[in-house]
Amino acid sequence: MAELTPAQNEHVQYLIAQFMDKNGLDRSMAIKQLHLFVCNGSCSWYKNSGGSGTEFDHKSLTPDQRKGTKNLLDKVAADRNVTSEDLMKWFHVFRCHS
Repeated sequence: MAELTPAQNEHVQYLIAQFMDKNGLDRSMAIKQLHLFVCNGSCSWYKNSGGSGTEFDHKSLTPDQRKGTKNLLDKVAADRNVTSEDLMKWFHVFRCHS
């Protein structure tokens, strides 16, 4: 099982906090929406949780939600001096491998 370093976990926690603040969401809903965007239905956690037709249906994100999430992810990555790809990978490990 993959594990995050303390620094990687800190970046993920910052992303979650920023997403909560920007969207007025509680932590659980912020993680859920980030998961829908980051994993886009491709991870085994998603498939094992029911997939399409459930609350984890990645198609439930609107185009505006996708764009806003991508923009925030890019901003957080730039602020933290990491790549968006790494931040998404770390979020996947945090959400789907813990």
